[in-house]
Amino acid sequence: MNFDTTAKRKRDDDHPGDDDAPLHAEEQGGGTTISVATERIMERMQKKMNDMNSRLSRMDELESRSTSMHNEMDGLKLKLQEQVDKCQLLEARCGSLERTVEILVKEHTWEYSAPTIPTSHWIDRGFDEAYIEDAVVGFLAGIKETTCKLRNGNWIEDIALCGVVRDAEDTMMLHEDVVLPHWEEFTAALQLYQDSDVPNDTPHRFSISNMQLPSSV
Repeated sequence: MNFDTTAKRKRDDDHPGDDDAPLHAEEQGGGTTISVATERIMERMQKKMNDMNSRLSRMDELESRSTSMHNEMDGLKLKLQEQVDKCQLLEARCGSLERTVEILVKEHTWEYSAPTIPTSHWIDRGFDEAYIEDAVVGFLAGIKETTCKLRNGNWIEDIALCGVVRDAEDTMMLHEDVVLPHWEEFTAALQLYQDSDVPNDTPHRFSISNMQLPSSV
């Protein structure tokens, strides 16, 4: 009994530290494995971060290009609208020139052709004497005189057409279709009028007051 115990102690004394050596080796090997794994994880994370940064940079580039294209489109829209406005202005001028040519073609010699409106027409319409004399007769005489002056190329500084009734300045001359030929003569003369004799480039003054003007006029 004592011999076995003594022998065991001897064996233990012959190999001191044998129980601790394997544990130390395992710890050393495990630490190396953990360090390698950590480095690999860090490398993958760094790669993902680099990829994310690259994508973010690409997104910023695309956003910048999109903003630039948007600004360019806004500029093109403005230019297009300018061209549309110019085309509309040119169309209006062409229409005016066409009407002028039509007038010149059919009128080699001109006479005031709007028919005289009899007083009976206004009486039948129920208008009183003051209205007929001031608003109607006065207006028709004025528009004819102005039209003839425009046709003859006379200088007119103030072109004023008014339908005022005596003692009733708030009374408006109502529209009647029989007056349309007089308006047509006036507008044709106004369109053909040449102001080459305007003294010192003085501008015209044009006014229409106290009268009803429908869309036909």
